[in-house]
Amino acid sequence: MKFIIEHMEPELYPWCLLEYRHISQIVGKGQVVFTKVTGK
Repeated sequence: MKFIIEHMEPELYPWCLLEYRHISQIVGKGQVVFTKVTGK
């Protein structure tokens, strides 16, 4: 199963990076996609 995580914070804060690393460890790097879609 693939997981798609939409990054919605204005910056990549340290707590975000820590959370994203933890997600990658739990589900596996090949099972998660991180995106950042802008409204511009």
